[in-house]
Amino acid sequence: MAAAFLAMNAVFGRFFDVSPAEAWEATAATERQPQGQFVFDVQTHHVAAPRQLTSVLRFREMARRWNADIGATRDMAEVYLENYIKEVFLDSDTAVAVISGIPSATDEQNILPPDKMRPATRVDWVTDLCEIRTRNPKLTNIYAELGSTFGLSVITSPLLCGRILGMLIQALGADHVLWASIPSGGAHRAGRSRRCGDSRCPRC
Repeated sequence: MAAAFLAMNAVFGRFFDVSPAEAWEATAATERQPQGQFVFDVQTHHVAAPRQLTSVLRFREMARRWNADIGATRDMAEVYLENYIKEVFLDSDTAVAVISGIPSATDEQNILPPDKMRPATRVDWVTDLCEIRTRNPKLTNIYAELGSTFGLSVITSPLLCGRILGMLIQALGADHVLWASIPSGGAHRAGRSRRCGDSRCPRC
């Protein structure tokens, strides 16, 4: 990007605040990068596994010219969901991303058909609880306690875990979703005997 900005400055005048060093040294660009920016990527893609649409790999080959960290392998796993999550949310500054569709003549030729973009969202018990609250907005004494539910789902199916959290927070409210650090009944016994140290709490 720094090289593109320098080229435009050369043609149209100094519109972009960029130095030549930023085009040659990644550290120079990083040093001038604003901190704490909210990055919302409105067009991202991944391929539905196990589809073998190797033609999309050429885009990664093009990207390697600017980012050698992408690697030099030709493996479809690079464009499947697991690596998409790693590169978009763990290896970059992206906070929120939109998954975009790509026009195709048939679903077989589509890298991510519509039915794969939005998988079934019903989760037994969780959906039932959320629907009860949604149908009865005045029913504010419903709370969700995430002890074993969070602990087991976050390590076996992070996407399912995120879906459960999102559903509960949307339907019940963030202040009605609780988490216990001690499994089973121990959490409730510990909760009755502990003090949180908050002066606003009537127990402390």
